[in-house]
Amino acid sequence: MALNVNMKTFKIEMEKLRAMAFENGRISFAVKEFTIRCLMPTFDPSYHPIWNSESDRITKSESEPATLCDAQQAAKDLTQNLLNALTSLKFVRKIK
Repeated sequence: MALNVNMKTFKIEMEKLRAMAFENGRISFAVKEFTIRCLMPTFDPSYHPIWNSESDRITKSESEPATLCDAQQAAKDLTQNLLNALTSLKFVRKIK
């Protein structure tokens, strides 16, 4: 199982995290390997800043995404649920 919480995937990944945190069922016993790729709901993996050589600054190529408010709420939910989710995993043998 992998956890990859970023701007594009936070809705699905937060559901997975909530299931791990609050359901002491099949998930907690089924997961043998656990990989953490990203834990930042406000990170946009498709964002590529533009280097402005004239002013020696990085400038944004586009405006803030409309879902930034939702991503900030997901960041709060992540801090509340992450510990419960990790401690619910009973048979994890490998964490990456």
